[in-house]
Amino acid sequence: MHLSEAGGRTVAADLETMFHGLDNSLLDATRLSMSVLETKAGTTLPPATFQRVLDSMMSGLSKMVDGRKSMVAMHRHLVTIKGESNLAEVDYGCFFSTGSAADGPGDNKASTSTSAMA
Repeated sequence: MHLSEAGGRTVAADLETMFHGLDNSLLDATRLSMSVLETKAGTTLPPATFQRVLDSMMSGLSKMVDGRKSMVAMHRHLVTIKGESNLAEVDYGCFFSTGSAADGPGDNKASTSTSAMA
């Protein structure tokens, strides 16, 4: 199959931006969780009332992590498509150098350029 190299570079850059944004959102949510817990420590809020806060907070954080997992799976699918195209030899700095949907030895490779459509 034929893919545009320029299009692949655009997708790669957008994926890198998206993963940075997701990771920053997780960091912000974690900081918020710490602030809520630290603030609660100085209150007399009943445990049952605060439990509802904790449940909501952790549910939201868990959904963020699950969403990120789905984006990693989408990234892997794009790498597989690229590996079956005319761009198989083009290096976009992808973490999934195996070109498969499974974890591989190159999946933890640090990227010096964009880390996306491979």
